[in-house]
Amino acid sequence: MKVFSIILVAVIGMVLYGAYLERQNPGQWEIVGKNFVKTESLAVLAKDSFKVFSQEPVKLMALSAAESERIVYRWVDEYGTPHVSYQRPENVPNVKEIRLGDMDFKVQKSLTEQEKQQLLGQPKQ
Repeated sequence: MKVFSIILVAVIGMVLYGAYLERQNPGQWEIVGKNFVKTESLAVLAKDSFKVFSQEPVKLMALSAAESERIVYRWVDEYGTPHVSYQRPENVPNVKEIRLGDMDFKVQKSLTEQEKQQLLGQPKQ
């Protein structure tokens, strides 16, 4: 019974701390949930939850687990025109296979409110 009580107190403490963190940085737990639904991976859930508890921002995943396993084929024809397809072309040399999950999706970080106001030349209110 004593072990159960300790575990219960620890879980309640984590939930309360998680709720506090949600107020500090809204939407993070929602992103954690969406990433888990997309990937169906407990490892992703644990990693994203750890990021929230470490007060690091969590990024929304671009692809689902199934989509990240898909292969696309990229090649350039004799006229120099680049092509991309989900189907491998026949009789085409130098076709590059690309797993979508291995692609690097770069997203620029948005400006903070202070940076926006500095650029616009407006004093902070």
